[in-house]
Amino acid sequence: MLAARSFQKTKDGGFVCCGPFLSCRDTLRNSRYQPFILKFNTDFSIAWHQNYDKANYDNCYGELFDIMELENGDLLACGWSYDMRNAVRIGGGYIQKTNSTGELLWRRFYHPTEGLSWQTLGVIS
Repeated sequence: MLAARSFQKTKDGGFVCCGPFLSCRDTLRNSRYQPFILKFNTDFSIAWHQNYDKANYDNCYGELFDIMELENGDLLACGWSYDMRNAVRIGGGYIQKTNSTGELLWRRFYHPTEGLSWQTLGVIS
């Protein structure tokens, strides 16, 4: 199940959205989310869809809350991740950059002690 958190128009006339993809639910309290980005063409057909698998760490899950297109067509998205090791939820913010087709270029995680968990990119747009 996909849940769009942000929906933005792109320079090519299409749209892009991001959010959490519910990858599994073994109990009501134990849902696992993966970040996703979905790109639409101008007619709202799907151009591409990309899930970012467990943030590349075991037992680590997350969501994207906001996305923006950069001048060169790359995408910048922000959100939070959490680590479920030892059944303890430890969360922190992260920001990621993809190219215009959703290929992950880089991702930066911020430890919870840094106190960062972004829900909007509006400050830098």
